[in-house]
Amino acid sequence: MKKYFILKLDSYEGEGSSLTVDVDGSDSMYVVLNIEGSSAEIVDWGYPTVDDLLAAWDNVTFENMGEFK
Repeated sequence: MKKYFILKLDSYEGEGSSLTVDVDGSDSMYVVLNIEGSSAEIVDWGYPTVDDLLAAWDNVTFENMGEFK
């Protein structure tokens, strides 16, 4: 069974790694994480706000929606 989660990604700089995120000038973005069995995959990304993500994914119930209300 597929489960969907909202995940926030922030830019960071570490010693051995880094991640640069830029959505409309912001250094964070919201993505859709799909978990099925023991596999996880980001299936959509690039949303500047949770509201934008929810508008695009209005046919899905997110398991962690309560964290973003």
